[in-house]
Amino acid sequence: MITKLKHTKMDFDYDIIKEFIPIEDKSSFLVFESVRLQGNTILAPYRMLLGSNNMFIPLSDYFSKKREKKINEILNH
Repeated sequence: MITKLKHTKMDFDYDIIKEFIPIEDKSSFLVFESVRLQGNTILAPYRMLLGSNNMFIPLSDYFSKKREKKINEILNH
C-alpha cells in the first residue's frame, strides 16, 4: 500500500529567523539555505563567510516572536 503524504507549505518570515542566529555568527551571515519544517522544529541551515551552520528553532519560539512582531506593528501604526 502506498500512502501519499500531504506536504504543508509554510512561508517563513526570514527577519524573525535571523533573530535566532547566534551573536558570534551574525557579522558573517550571508544567506539561508532551504529552510524547512521538521516536526515541531524549523531547520534553518545558513552560510557564513567561512563555512556554514545549522540552526534548530522550536516552532513555538518562532510563533512567539512572530506574534510579538505583529503586536509591535499594530502598536506602532
